[in-house]
Amino acid sequence: EHANLAFEGLRYIPPQDFYGQVVISVSVVDNKNWGATVDDDIVIEYFPLYIAPVNDEPVITVPVLTGVNTTSFGIDVLEDSAVTFVQGTETGIYVTDVDAYNYNLTIIIQCADGVINLDNATNHFNVLGGNFTNMYQFTGSLSAINHVLDGMQFHPYR
Repeated sequence: EHANLAFEGLRYIPPQDFYGQVVISVSVVDNKNWGATVDDDIVIEYFPLYIAPVNDEPVITVPVLTGVNTTSFGIDVLEDSAVTFVQGTETGIYVTDVDAYNYNLTIIIQCADGVINLDNATNHFNVLGGNFTNMYQFTGSLSAINHVLDGMQFHPYR
């Protein structure tokens, strides 16, 4: 009875992003109960836990506030000029996804009051939309998508 109470509230917490099978073992030693004069009896049972994968959502990192007059809404762009988004700088845009592995992701980039230029997108993807349009959609690996986002330009309407 006391051994069963010890298991009450027992939890197994797998490492973050782990999925698959874990084998749990439960051992009981009788400590020579009932006046036994022989060695302890040990019983071991095993059972599997199946940890189901969870599809974690992608994370999009967008630019921090920069420019001539930063606002709480993003980056200020001077009239008749463009913004180039460069990864590794305050204007970088990139995507991460712990579940992506070798799978493809679909990205949709839209803007209002201007156009987007992704020069190297058409070299890597079948792109819905086109250069200097206000919408792109393409599917590819995480590294290919981030490669295309590096150097993306926004040109406001004049």
